[in-house]
Amino acid sequence: MRITLIEPAYLMPSLVRALTEAGCLVAPPTDGSVEVSSPWLPSAVEAAAFVSARANGWAALHGARIEIDPAPPRFAHPMTRSGSGGGRVCQTGPSVSIGVPVYNGERYLEQALASLVSQTFGDIEIIVCDNGSTDATARISQVFARRDERVSVHRSEVNRGAAWNYNRALALARGRYFKWAAHDDLCGPTYIERCVEVLDRAPMSVVVAYPRTVIVDESGKPVGTYEDGLDLRQARPHERVAVLIRNLVLSNAVFGLMRTDVLRGTRGHGSYISADYVLLVELALAGQFWEIPEPLFFRRAHEGTSRAANRTSAEVAEWFDPGSGDEKTTEFLRLFAEYLLAIERADLSRADRLAVYRSTVPLWLRRFHGSMRRELLEQAASSLRIRSRNRSAEREDAQNRMAVSQSPVRLAVPVGVHELVRRVIWQVAPDYAPKIGIHVDPTLTIDADVVGMETIVANLISNAVRYGDVPITVSVDAGDEFTLTVEDSGRGVADAFTSHLFEAFARSEESREEAAGAGLGLAVARMAAEAAGGSLVYERARTGGACFRLVYPGSVLRRHASPKPAADRHAPQPHAAPHADTGIYALQRAA
Repeated sequence: MRITLIEPAYLMPSLVRALTEAGCLVAPPTDGSVEVSSPWLPSAVEAAAFVSARANGWAALHGARIEIDPAPPRFAHPMTRSGSGGGRVCQTGPSVSIGVPVYNGERYLEQALASLVSQTFGDIEIIVCDNGSTDATARISQVFARRDERVSVHRSEVNRGAAWNYNRALALARGRYFKWAAHDDLCGPTYIERCVEVLDRAPMSVVVAYPRTVIVDESGKPVGTYEDGLDLRQARPHERVAVLIRNLVLSNAVFGLMRTDVLRGTRGHGSYISADYVLLVELALAGQFWEIPEPLFFRRAHEGTSRAANRTSAEVAEWFDPGSGDEKTTEFLRLFAEYLLAIERADLSRADRLAVYRSTVPLWLRRFHGSMRRELLEQAASSLRIRSRNRSAEREDAQNRMAVSQSPVRLAVPVGVHELVRRVIWQVAPDYAPKIGIHVDPTLTIDADVVGMETIVANLISNAVRYGDVPITVSVDAGDEFTLTVEDSGRGVADAFTSHLFEAFARSEESREEAAGAGLGLAVARMAAEAAGGSLVYERARTGGACFRLVYPGSVLRRHASPKPAADRHAPQPHAAPHADTGIYALQRAA
């Protein structure tokens, strides 16, 4: 087939090298294109799939644009297949590549490498990727390389992060099967042999083979077995991903033996926290997992593991990608976004993709709802810049908010509704504040989660300002229930889109043209409302615009004074100048 590198052209040598290292025959490039062949695979279909996956994986890794013409190459390949049985062996490379990414792993590296060179299956290469270690890692690696020609050492002078190092090991691999091996774990002598037997004999739909796991302590002594529960042999992608989401805790399967071309067809190991979860989702969308019943993987639990040594989310983010530790960490929001991207880019039929969304997204949200909600509310509180009146009170307030946000039960406190609405309006839409009418009894107080309610009101006001039109009104009905209504005078939401209005990342074509945004505001608002025992609904306003109603049960009400009589909100209103205390125009009470 012909592969054309569209941009950037200077990466052509890198593309040729990557295809050659994968065992392909590559003709000299002409006019920005190369002719590629993989005759060691038994069929033209498999050869085309292998080359396409390898080229696309390289392009994703380097941010390049390529075009692939599946027409057969115009040259012959002199190599013939070798090997016997179910396995297919390439003369230009080993059957199995094992990548060992390591940074300052002197304590356990020797044991890990010893377990790999002692495998009963010998047709392997061991790729040690030293990520700028400052201890004896380089010396230990070189000793093994001198003793065993199957071991190669690739050292970076600086630490570029775990994600980069994991992906570098994959990029260097030449085998048709690939495995990552952590520098502190151990593999039983028949680990590779048993996994190769499965992948050689199983249909191509099986993309990962892994054995059962034993947890060992710092000295290598077994402390217990671990049930992964990821024997994903279901036929449909959504069934496999659903089991994965339910059962995945320790990502032991990511250290299993994988088909290299399939793995290279994913985005590889991401540079964000828990990226191995998303990688396993990508692999489960691509094919089946096969769990081998023998306990051949020995995972070491010790104080030096990435999660134990890096105790905060920021520290773990820095471990994945140096330089990211100072950024605001939203671990679970980023994870959810990457999970959705994995579904979008998977090679699925329309029916299978819809089935994955319908059956697995609710599972994901239920599993990570608490953590995502905490991050969303913390972000909202930060963006609102709610400050105390003095520095001491501000520090105390920030500490209290953090403690409450991490609690599974939010603290309900007395909230003055009028003051909260006024404050939020001036914080999120100061230019529109004089044009936003508030009809709320100034004496009305409710028991509510103040951060959650601020989040809801802020998102509703922002939505009205972005997509609606003035006048915008905020009113409260404190009857049997507490109902806060935000109405605008825009064109409202298209009927065809109302069923998707509260879905995360959902945006209509009109909204994408009118304003920037991620499509999270209303999803966040409803999540906060439901977390407080309330609801958030949409209906078309009498003016034709959008109308959102936040409803809390009547138990939240704390009236300190009788409300004023109701009047017609649509009656002509006097134009009052902004008051120093309210900064709004007075409106009549909602009917």
